[in-house]
Amino acid sequence: STPLTAAMATATVAFLRDVPWIFEVRDLWPDFPIQMGALPVPGLPSLLSGVEKKLYQNAAHVVTLSTDMEQHVRTVTPNANVTTIEYGSDLQLVDSISKSQRNTLRRRLSLNGRFLALYAGALGRANAIPTLLNAAKQFSNHSDVLFAFAGHGYHESTVREAAQQFEHIRHVPSLPYPDALTLFSIADVSLVSFRDRPVLAANSPGKFFDSLATGTPVVVTNPGWTKRFVQTYDCGWYVPPETPNALADHLQSLFDDPELLRTTGNNARVAAR
Repeated sequence: STPLTAAMATATVAFLRDVPWIFEVRDLWPDFPIQMGALPVPGLPSLLSGVEKKLYQNAAHVVTLSTDMEQHVRTVTPNANVTTIEYGSDLQLVDSISKSQRNTLRRRLSLNGRFLALYAGALGRANAIPTLLNAAKQFSNHSDVLFAFAGHGYHESTVREAAQQFEHIRHVPSLPYPDALTLFSIADVSLVSFRDRPVLAANSPGKFFDSLATGTPVVVTNPGWTKRFVQTYDCGWYVPPETPNALADHLQSLFDDPELLRTTGNNARVAAR
């Protein structure tokens, strides 16, 4: 569904072939580019909002990935047929990860028994990567902590520069999906961060579910459904978005309490199932 032109093309083909179509909404457009400041042309946001509403009305069914997304769709188009189907992760694939695979990745990262804080996903403008780096840099004198950033995107060069400057920061190129799960499985805590934008609080990040499936507790910065989820299942923690000092303080408290990390990680696995 990103951007709306994908759904527009589908609606056109469905019309020409006289068949119904289903609209799976993975990001809320045009709210996302509007709130990110990517639509500066006057009148364009209103035009795209009208297109969004028309597409919701035209689709035989709308599928959303979170309850917050569903609420948005119902607000825009009250009579739309909407179902929320949350993401998940392949637990059998997670269970197939071997000890050898984990140890190989630990050696590759020179983990050597250190706590691993992992961000794995897009290094995009929406993902608050500078906030994570600012928090990570506060651990430069901690020999028992390692921060790994896996992925590519807008802030990739910034992450590379930080990794060259700080020994405790690593940049890991994007990994194919099974290997990415192995990376999650060796982390002590997973970071799922976004900038402070209302539209981002509704989204459904795949890395959140992969973290839970591998039994890795999660620190989220979205004040929406992911915050409610980690609090309900006691499988992670919430830190307000774009607050690097608060994030660093919270991570330090977690590194000081390995038993809490283990207990919360077990809860994460239960929540994933």
